[in-house]
Amino acid sequence: MTNAQSAIHLETIEYKDEKTTCVGTLVHDNAHPGRLPGVLLCPTFWGAEALARRKATQIARLGYTVLVMDPYGDGKVAETREEANDLMMPLVKDRALALELARDGADLKAVVSFHGILDNGGAKPPENIKPAVLILHGSDDPIVPPPQVAAFIDEMRAAKADWQMVHYGGAVHAFTNPDAADAAFGTVYQEAADKRSWRLMAAHLQEAFTDRG
Repeated sequence: MTNAQSAIHLETIEYKDEKTTCVGTLVHDNAHPGRLPGVLLCPTFWGAEALARRKATQIARLGYTVLVMDPYGDGKVAETREEANDLMMPLVKDRALALELARDGADLKAVVSFHGILDNGGAKPPENIKPAVLILHGSDDPIVPPPQVAAFIDEMRAAKADWQMVHYGGAVHAFTNPDAADAAFGTVYQEAADKRSWRLMAAHLQEAFTDRG
């Protein structure tokens, strides 16, 4: 279908995480009818902000149904870095996002991490990682230093996972976020890394959902 026939549909979805009410956004492109593979998008530490919905829209145009999850509940979006850190700490202490789903043996086809935190929080080493794992990492990321990267590689090797990792030279944390411009904090957008990592993500999903059945 042509772009003119493409119509993005966004729907607010409420769901429960134990007793917490979460407010997610379900996104699909009407240019791709029928049943589609599903993608769970885990937002940055700011929460389910506009950036997450923009990224979900781009993924939906590739032919997927995307759920933007609500990491903090009640649709909370941080307004300051301090608030974001406070909201994120429970997830740091009790991991529950993309890589942790892979580590816990969730029945997923693929996992992609863009400039994500890689340590496992001291949890037991995983033994049954089912999805193909793609890590897209800024080589100069001060938030994810080389020892953390090395420990992650050892972890994947020990688990005999299907994994790959790409380092983007000169990139730091949040390199896919056009609004990131805080060099002192280590979060800066890099257009080249953003575009290259996006292409790899698209190919990774294509392989996982099409080539692998």
